[in-house]
Amino acid sequence: MAKIRFGVIGCGGMGTAHLEYLAKMRNAAPTAVCDIIEDRAVEAGETFDAKAFVDHHDLLDSGLVDAVLIATPHYDHPPIAIDAFERGLHVISEKPLGVTLSPVDKMLDAAKKSGCVFSVMYQNRARGHIRKAKKMIDDGTVGEIIRVYYLAPCYRSQAYWESDPWRGRWATEGGGVLVNQAPHYTDLLYHLCGQPSEVLGRWGCRIHNIEVEDQAEALLTWPNGATGYYATAVNESPTLSYMRIVGDRGILEIRGRDLFFARNKEGASLRDWTLNATSKWGSPGGDFEEVEPYKDRMAGHKAITHNTVKAINGEADLIAPGDEGINQVEISCAIFLSGDKGKPVTLPVDRDEYDKLMKKLIRQAEGRKKKTRKVKDGGVELFE
Repeated sequence: MAKIRFGVIGCGGMGTAHLEYLAKMRNAAPTAVCDIIEDRAVEAGETFDAKAFVDHHDLLDSGLVDAVLIATPHYDHPPIAIDAFERGLHVISEKPLGVTLSPVDKMLDAAKKSGCVFSVMYQNRARGHIRKAKKMIDDGTVGEIIRVYYLAPCYRSQAYWESDPWRGRWATEGGGVLVNQAPHYTDLLYHLCGQPSEVLGRWGCRIHNIEVEDQAEALLTWPNGATGYYATAVNESPTLSYMRIVGDRGILEIRGRDLFFARNKEGASLRDWTLNATSKWGSPGGDFEEVEPYKDRMAGHKAITHNTVKAINGEADLIAPGDEGINQVEISCAIFLSGDKGKPVTLPVDRDEYDKLMKKLIRQAEGRKKKTRKVKDGGVELFE
């Protein structure tokens, strides 16, 4: 397997976390780093023995890299990726692919034209319990999906939003929980249940002193008539994600990293039982049993990067293809747009309408002073 040379663009907390494991990989190495803050770029270059740049164009033109890993603020993901694809470089983008959909469309078009490998950093797709759940859905064990319940809480203090000047602002972050923390969860909603066709959303800021939302929820409809509820927030502690997928053959539950399945009695179809049962009080439901997940072959962000390297070498299919990353952005944008309109919206989201909404939100926030402060702890919280 050829060793792939990576340029990491963005050397803040997330970029540094990527550099730390890249430096230890056998099939990849960080050979260049870039950050618009020169001192940060130089320090990362010295720490990881990589050439430092302050302009990503110079890194891309250096001839030092075969691929780039983009770990900048969200708005910068599409233009940097497009520049990389135009130079024939492979790309891993941190989530989300973008804040609005129009730039992401251009990003995907550039990726397709380049023929390069493109991944998005949805590392939880690689976890054993998610891979097992996906298999049970795809092979028909769960049956046709009828209803979905998904509670995906996070927690962030006010200090988190004040730790960087770009956080918590429409103009520089493009959203709150839906854009920063929840994309991992929203992607799993798409990954396991498919893309909804209609969204009725609501969002707002309940506790934090920030421009953007700290909680959001949505009623969802899928093309087959399935319905669901999705809620996420950074206002809950302790946190435990919970997804209940009601299928025609049984109910699959994901409680944190634990997996449970209640198979219908004798493999019965819920639909057939409901319509044809002669008992007034009988039901087809069985008891929940814990499901043994697949073993984690490799955990966290490294799993996606390792998989991407194998894909570049023609040895694997992508776990998190970049062209699937737009689906999470679609859902989040639909929640924002629906909440603003006060009525359901259909997917795909109207690009022009959403661009106008973002401009309005930025305009309404103009003049507000953004408080920043030094925080006592750095680094990143690895999504679990």
